[in-house]
Amino acid sequence: MDQVGRHCGGNCRASKAMKANIRRAIIEEMRRRNMSTNALAALVAGRVHRSHVYDFVGGRKELTTEKANHLLNALGLEIIRTESR
Repeated sequence: MDQVGRHCGGNCRASKAMKANIRRAIIEEMRRRNMSTNALAALVAGRVHRSHVYDFVGGRKELTTEKANHLLNALGLEIIRTESR
């Protein structure tokens, strides 16, 4: 997958859910830390452009997997496998 949720390879519903889950996890962690979007952008400066952070958190655009990983890492979040539903 080139971008988080962009290429669905026949399973668009799962891809959209994954994209929403990643964004939601990032936003929830930011809220838990009482962190602004500006503070997150500062944590990933030089790796993810500030406008991309704002657009992703605001739900206006998607990020490449690499850039989404920078956000996850900056917040100490990991993606783990759970049992299938």
